[in-house]
Amino acid sequence: MIYLQVGILVLEIILCILLNILLKNKLDKKIRYALCIALLLNCWNMRTYQAMWAVHTLFCLLILLLIFKKRKPILCIILSAIISTSIVTFGYVNMYTIHQTNYNLTTEKNINPTKICFIADVHYPNANNPQRLKAITNTLMKVKPDFYLLGGDFVDESTSEEDMNVLFKQLGRLTKVAPVYFVYGNHENKIKFTRNKLDQAITKNNITILNDQEVQLSNITLVGRKDYTNPNRKKTKDYHLTNKTYNIVLDHQPQGTKENIKNNVDLQLSGHTHNGQMFPLSYSYHLQPDFAGNYGKETFRNYTKIISSGLVGWGFPIRTEGICEYVVVNVTQDK
Repeated sequence: MIYLQVGILVLEIILCILLNILLKNKLDKKIRYALCIALLLNCWNMRTYQAMWAVHTLFCLLILLLIFKKRKPILCIILSAIISTSIVTFGYVNMYTIHQTNYNLTTEKNINPTKICFIADVHYPNANNPQRLKAITNTLMKVKPDFYLLGGDFVDESTSEEDMNVLFKQLGRLTKVAPVYFVYGNHENKIKFTRNKLDQAITKNNITILNDQEVQLSNITLVGRKDYTNPNRKKTKDYHLTNKTYNIVLDHQPQGTKENIKNNVDLQLSGHTHNGQMFPLSYSYHLQPDFAGNYGKETFRNYTKIISSGLVGWGFPIRTEGICEYVVVNVTQDK
């Protein structure tokens, strides 16, 4: 978190230097410096709406100055403030609007109709609070799936121990509807409290942790993998995945496509990418090996990978790219 905060501050300083160069001989030095100082002071904490507004304002102002060829600087400042306000307002509304995304899959394997509710990347308490969390949990309970799958990054480096307990107490209510299974994400490795306390908070609320483990659910084999960053995690081939069962892999990061295809995996459910969250970050995932996309459904023969953009988001209090969602997957036998 601190590295990202420093990175944004350095970026703001660079943008301010460029802004001063572009506005030289166009605005008085005192006005230029006052403008830059005002924008920089708003960037002390990237979790604030002021910081998001300041970053977008600087970007918009630089672009407008280039478009207008440094003419009409006052107009450019006013327009950049209006555009930035619109972007941040959209990002706020988008962050607080949660969608249900549905996928209907068929298989040749002998399987009873199965409904799965998949949730990832809560990053509690970012853009969240106990009241909102309770309302979200109420919505998830109404889905009434055969089981819930929690795909990691539910807590992170900003989560307090109290926040953690509040989160998993609410999520434990889901077990009144159906079994709940959880895997760790990369941000669970950055928590302020011990992993043992996290494990206790999860299991005491009747949520099952799958840490490189598999369970049998009727004619379904469910595998929950350690995060991709863990060098000791098992290979897909180390699990008992045969053509006789419908095989689901719950893996926080959408890695391992080729490995999963070779080893009888029918469905992989992943999160991690947030579909960028902040434009244009989603495009960076296309540069990473074996991701096969950063959002949505990818299919190859009998293998399907579904990547969720997450229930909320990390760090930033807004979302200008992608949606906040939980995923409902219906699997039926192909007739």
